[in-house]
Amino acid sequence: MCQTGYLTLRSSLADNDGFVDLGIPNNEVRKALLLRLRMMCFEKRVRITGDEARILNEGDVSSIISLFNTVLNSVAYDHFCIVNEAAVRTVIYLGLLRNQAKIQCEVQSSKGRADLVIETGDRRIVLELKFAQNESEARAKLDEAIAQIKDKDYGNILPLKKETLRIAAVFNADPKVRSFSHFKELKSA
Repeated sequence: MCQTGYLTLRSSLADNDGFVDLGIPNNEVRKALLLRLRMMCFEKRVRITGDEARILNEGDVSSIISLFNTVLNSVAYDHFCIVNEAAVRTVIYLGLLRNQAKIQCEVQSSKGRADLVIETGDRRIVLELKFAQNESEARAKLDEAIAQIKDKDYGNILPLKKETLRIAAVFNADPKVRSFSHFKELKSA
């Protein structure tokens, strides 16, 4: 069995010094491309089990961050370099892609964009992620992420959920750490 699809040309061929912008025309092609990227990122098949789904549905913030660290640890450092916030966000997104939860990147609201929003039955998990090179930078970045969640009121969107977890989390890129070392749940006002 095989799948075919196409990409949409979004820029002129004459512009951009030989580069073109391509777009994904529909959800079927988008899912196929993301699953292929996921296989390349993780090198081997990664299955989300009931345990991981339960953590997202019912787990506390510490267990959710532990799950994210496990996802990040599943990527070979020399195969997919995690060198910035976008790479961290992408790995978490791809790692959780086959889960029953709905996961979205860069979710826009009237005041800004939350990095990741994960929605399960009655729960919404809103994440503001930051990237730090070392321990002292990680502490400062956590304060920055907390302020951003508060200022932008991330997670206060429709549809309403019974529970909204708003989490500020910092990935510490120090080679001895390489994990989310600082995080904090923000209670809704």
